[in-house]
Amino acid sequence: MTFRTLLPLASCLNIGMIIMAPTVALANPVVSADAQPSNIFQLTTAQQAVQKIQALPEIQAWQQYITEKSLVLENGKNIRPVLRVEPRPVEVAGKSYWLVHFLESHAIHDHHWQSFWVSLHDEGILADDTSGKYLDLDTWRKQTNPMRRIRQTVKLKDGTYIGRGLDDYLEVDGDRCRLNLSGAVHPWRSPCDLIQIDADRIYDGYQYWHRL
Repeated sequence: MTFRTLLPLASCLNIGMIIMAPTVALANPVVSADAQPSNIFQLTTAQQAVQKIQALPEIQAWQQYITEKSLVLENGKNIRPVLRVEPRPVEVAGKSYWLVHFLESHAIHDHHWQSFWVSLHDEGILADDTSGKYLDLDTWRKQTNPMRRIRQTVKLKDGTYIGRGLDDYLEVDGDRCRLNLSGAVHPWRSPCDLIQIDADRIYDGYQYWHRL
């Protein structure tokens, strides 16, 4: 996964998903007055824009992944998924949007995962790709496969991993892997749909496997 580094955010509450406004950051997002559109006919507020992005299945999956990684690496204290909305609408191709960023927030820095543009006037949502193009959600999903970001971010480390059961093993050999569950050996499969949390732990979406 390629991250873009942003400047540190203001201090905030230790919660999973928040909206970062210029002067306030709460579990139930509250946006400062200067973040509201001036035209009373504009339908989508900054708070509603954040709620729309938070409802996306990709955001919910990314949030769970970051939270799980935090529990392993930092005991759940220093790594948090964050939604940050810019204080004023931006213009894209003559339309007004709220710009919302999904970030992985660490104690002293933030990693940028994805930006979204939420229309003030309709249900339109745009996302950017690595080249900076604006894509509708369907095109973004087809071209960038965002769910893959949480499946294999680093090369799996070869070896044997043990699961929750003492007779459950996961073998990793290059780009292939296989399960041995209570003596029943499954066929090798490739690629492996797994996440290497750190050098000695793998997460398969259901449980952690610890390297022997």
